[in-house]
Parts: sequence; structure tokens; C-alpha cells
Amino acid sequence: MTPEQQTQIVIWKQTCQFVDDLVKSCPAMTAMDDLHTWFGDVHGWLVHIGTESARAEGEYSIAYMRAMESGINSEALKVIKGSSTMTDRYIAGKNPELFEIWQRLKNLNRNLETILNDMRTNIVTLREADKREAMQMPAQTQGNGKREYVWPSEQR
Repeated sequence: MTPEQQTQIVIWKQTCQFVDDLVKSCPAMTAMDDLHTWFGDVHGWLVHIGTESARAEGEYSIAYMRAMESGINSEALKVIKGSSTMTDRYIAGKNPELFEIWQRLKNLNRNLETILNDMRTNIVTLREADKREAMQMPAQTQGNGKREYVWPSEQR
């Protein structure tokens, strides 16, 4: 592995940790202003993580190609027996740090998408509930805040 790849892996690990911490810092669902800010921050990181995941996959693919071009030793070939899955595992074992960070970025990207979709649904649900509550309150109360009933027999 090149020094540039090592440096990039360190940066990717720091980025993943930062995003993990950001996700864990989600404000309460009742703090709409804070939640909106957090949602925007996480959305921005989703774009970044998606880009970095693609870059990590590209780096891993290059390492994979180089390993294949340099050849697989005869003992490993006996175990692999032409299996693409076993070949993938073998190459991942030859490049564990690069494979790990690529998988971590890919999974973090998928997790952020899920979190943002869930949060979007929750925010819409809360807003709709607030609107319903706001619409019901004026119709159900008069002057002193207590509902006053008028029975049909009392109508004039």
C-alpha cells in the first residue's frame, strides 16, 4: 500500500467517526429548529460520504487489479478453485485496510440514506399532527378556553 493510500485511509476513518458522532448527536424530535439544522448537516455529509465511498471502491478496485496481475500463489489457487467469491475474499485479505474502509463508507452511506428518509417521515408526521392540533383548538374552544355545548333543545 502506498503512503498516499495510507494517508487517505486515515482521513476516511476520521470522516466516518465524525459522521458517526454527528448521527449520535441527533436532537429531540420536539426541537424542530435544531432538528432542521441537524438534518441539513447530515444531508450534506451524505453527499460527501457517497463520493468518498466511490473513491474508496475505485482504490480497492485498483488494488484488486494489481493483485490479479501479479498473480495468486499456487497454494491459494488450490483453495480458490476458480471461485469468484473465494478470489474476492483472498484479495480482500491481501488489502484488509482498504477493503474495510470501502465497506465502512458504503455502509455508512446506506445508513445515512435510511436515517434521512426516516427523519423526513417523522418530521412530516409531526408537522401534520401540529397542523391538526392547531385546526382543532379554535373550533373546540370559546372565550374562556372551555368547550361550551349547546343542546338542540336549547337552540332558539
